[in-house]
Amino acid sequence: PHDDLNMSQSTNDSYPTALKVAILMENDAVAEQAELLAMALRAKGNDFLEVLKMGRTEMQDAVPMTVGQEFHAMAAALESEIAIIRAYEQPLLSLNMGGTAIGTGINAPKGYAEKTAKHLSRLTGKEFLVADDLIAATWDQQAFLSASSANRSLAVKLSKIASDLILLSSGPRAGLGEINLPPVQPGSSIMPGKVNPVMAELVNLVAYRVIGNDTSVMLSAKAGQLQLNAYEPLESMAILDSQHLLTNTMRALREKCVDGITVNEATLASNIERTVGIVTALNPVIGYEEATELAKEAYAFDKGILEVIREHGVLTEQQIEEVLDPA
Repeated sequence: PHDDLNMSQSTNDSYPTALKVAILMENDAVAEQAELLAMALRAKGNDFLEVLKMGRTEMQDAVPMTVGQEFHAMAAALESEIAIIRAYEQPLLSLNMGGTAIGTGINAPKGYAEKTAKHLSRLTGKEFLVADDLIAATWDQQAFLSASSANRSLAVKLSKIASDLILLSSGPRAGLGEINLPPVQPGSSIMPGKVNPVMAELVNLVAYRVIGNDTSVMLSAKAGQLQLNAYEPLESMAILDSQHLLTNTMRALREKCVDGITVNEATLASNIERTVGIVTALNPVIGYEEATELAKEAYAFDKGILEVIREHGVLTEQQIEEVLDPA
């Protein structure tokens, strides 16, 4: 075998090349599920586009928005991760195949590296090319670091979205209770009727695993000495594990959670009616300081801001309708 099949190959170039092909092919599945999840979030955004709610910053009432805008923002944030996934594919397309042991190309016939890249491109549909410096490409771990970083970034974004869904559905009576996540399983062996946000929690569990995998890749990438990195097996295991988990988890979140989300319009309408946040729209009319005094009075005496504005005669009814309409 060594004389007939392995004449121009070393595990030092064939192994990382095989890994790059595997990661790229799995990346297609990750991107596909991310796109489907983004589409599901967009669909919810369209469903709830006219449903008013209060936006929040630092968990405090901010200014009005719609539930649809909130879901469209989630979709847009996820779509930006797809762009990162694809952009970070570029280093994976650069191969050290043909560099043999340390990148000098010893024992490889002339043109072998170029023919290998061309053949792999035809097999996979990816645009592989020969690295400019095969010695550097044999020990440099940029491609694996980039792929792992893209996984980590996607995991962080998914975790943020999942945590928001958990918060928005909290209660449902003693929390925010703005949306309903579809029940997947009984939530408690002691509290009847309790339903937990298990699909969103699953996303967080996977995100923590992916972040841990990325740390393993980082440590492995910096540990290789001189002309070879001996820790690529851990890097590849971590990256492929992350991709597999992300692919399946995004599918599960879409099918068992996002597609079935509903809104509690009565709760949202009540919040809008009582909020003081719409006072922000008065800044250009009466100035920040006077608007602040009105807001403080509303909070102090547990009144709606419109009630306080009418009591002080700050605006006419027509002005109230024009300036303070939440929509």
